[in-house]
Amino acid sequence: MELIFTPSTARIVMDDSSDCVVAAIAQEEGITISGFSEEDIKTGQESDLDLMFILPYLKDGCEPLSNDLVLAPPAAKSHWINKERFFLDDNGILKSQPKTEGANTRLVVPTSLRQTVMELCHELPSAGHQGVSRTMSKIKDKYHWYNMTKDINLFVLSCDTCNKNKKASRHSKCPLTKYHAGYPMERVHIKLHGHLCRERNTNQRT
Repeated sequence: MELIFTPSTARIVMDDSSDCVVAAIAQEEGITISGFSEEDIKTGQESDLDLMFILPYLKDGCEPLSNDLVLAPPAAKSHWINKERFFLDDNGILKSQPKTEGANTRLVVPTSLRQTVMELCHELPSAGHQGVSRTMSKIKDKYHWYNMTKDINLFVLSCDTCNKNKKASRHSKCPLTKYHAGYPMERVHIKLHGHLCRERNTNQRT
């Protein structure tokens, strides 16, 4: 079975050459899907500097030196501080356990695969180019990486398809301009002031 995406439709082509329309794609170009194997994930995790402390600790129990922690990037420090939330599955792939009780374990996505994960969860026809909140909820349900909220927010807000087809969430304000009157009383400005309190024993208002 082969999954084919074209500019107008998405089709599943079966072995008997029959096909069926799955969904319409309102995009100028087709979408190419490329999956990755467990070896790709393991290789990406092992070469990721964000996981430079947590992986050796879970594999061999090696703890980093204090000097190395000081010079490490923020992501590596965060993973080490929260090391009790991470574990290796039966295939040696790093995963995390959310703080919420009963939540699903999540795959720790290496830096090299984060862009692909966001594209698959936002740009596929089944994803539907949802907004920031829905895309973030979908990704956080299965995946985890450091500072993912900021990355997902930036990715969705910079999506070309969304910016072309969706209404702007903010309306730009008209810039201040100079206005020149041609003759006296052509333009009159009135300033209204609220209720004034009378002072005791006087007729003055303040």
